Amino acid sequence: MSSCSRAASRRPRPAFARVLALDDRHFDARLNLSGTLSRLGRLAEALAACRAALELDPRNAMAHANYANLLKDTGSPQEAIGHYQTALALNPASADAHNNLGLLYREQGQFEAAVQSLEQALQADPGNPRYRLNLRDTYRRMIPA
Repeated sequence: MSSCSRAASRRPRPAFARVLALDDRHFDARLNLSGTLSRLGRLAEALAACRAALELDPRNAMAHANYANLLKDTGSPQEAIGHYQTALALNPASADAHNNLGLLYREQGQFEAAVQSLEQALQADPGNPRYRLNLRDTYRRMIPA
């Protein structure tokens, strides 16, 4: 890959910039910009863009879940838990939010809470093998060595 191509791949899509130049309060552009920045590894900027989206629509479950993912990835697990819980209060059927919250609880050593969240993920999407594996792995970690 040329250095020009690498540089271009590290920049967010210009369409988001154009939309935000016309309307800096465009929720979808802010949220999508956050996702793009996250994929580029620009987590601080992604957090800021997602936070701006949440300020525009604080009742958007997806924005809370995305913000929680970013908080987890940047080392703020307790704050992430709060945003996953908010996302689930707004959309209790979100299997991904249940799963991600369960994995975060597991990382924190809160196995009972992890099992509860992972079971809810599996109830919301029973055909998802990833949720089943995450629950199985959590049970395995609960067994004393």
